[in-house]
Amino acid sequence: PEALKLSTGLYKDGLISFQEVLDSQRTLFSQESDVAGSRGQAAQALVFLYRALGGGWDPAKVTQPPTEKESGTAPKTDAPTSTAKPAAPKGS
Repeated sequence: PEALKLSTGLYKDGLISFQEVLDSQRTLFSQESDVAGSRGQAAQALVFLYRALGGGWDPAKVTQPPTEKESGTAPKTDAPTSTAKPAAPKGS
């Protein structure tokens, strides 16, 4: 936006042609379009992440686990633990 303001001011002062103001506008609009495209790609990537995680994942509810230094223990996982003993191999 600063380049457009500058070129507009220079045009009003008669120092540059209107074509240069139009070039500044075109550059600004192109950059704004690129930003919008990048935001769309980021949103699409987030949707793909949600789907890969099985959906229903609320990023607002996600908390970072404490580090080993903070808790004094290894970080906990959400993996289920089993207390069942493995079956003995057949024939033994």
